[in-house]
Amino acid sequence: MAAQSLIRMHYDILANFLIGSTNLHLFSSAMVKKTVCVFAGDGVGPEVTAEAIKILNVIEKATDLEIDFQHKLMGGCAIDATGNPLPDDSLACAKAADAVLLGAVGGPKWGTGKVRPEQGIYLICLL
Repeated sequence: MAAQSLIRMHYDILANFLIGSTNLHLFSSAMVKKTVCVFAGDGVGPEVTAEAIKILNVIEKATDLEIDFQHKLMGGCAIDATGNPLPDDSLACAKAADAVLLGAVGGPKWGTGKVRPEQGIYLICLL
């Protein structure tokens, strides 16, 4: 049930942003392009973002919206890969995107050390 709530929350946020900020019409001839920076993150994050993307793909098919999903690292998976919870290319993607889709970050694996997964979220909040 928690995963369904997260999926609904992602749907509401992204659909309101992507559709609410543009004038999308069913079967319109004008294509609207948006970029979404996807941070699947850790734990259930990859599952949640995969389901949110499925919902957004349905929206794409029913409207004149085209979404370019840019998958980037954030959180514990980014620490494991680069030593940084929000690598420079991930931050640049978030800055350039029309929206950010965030799954989840953190977990017991990364503990409470000097470099922590949630530090990536703090940087995103400063945008």
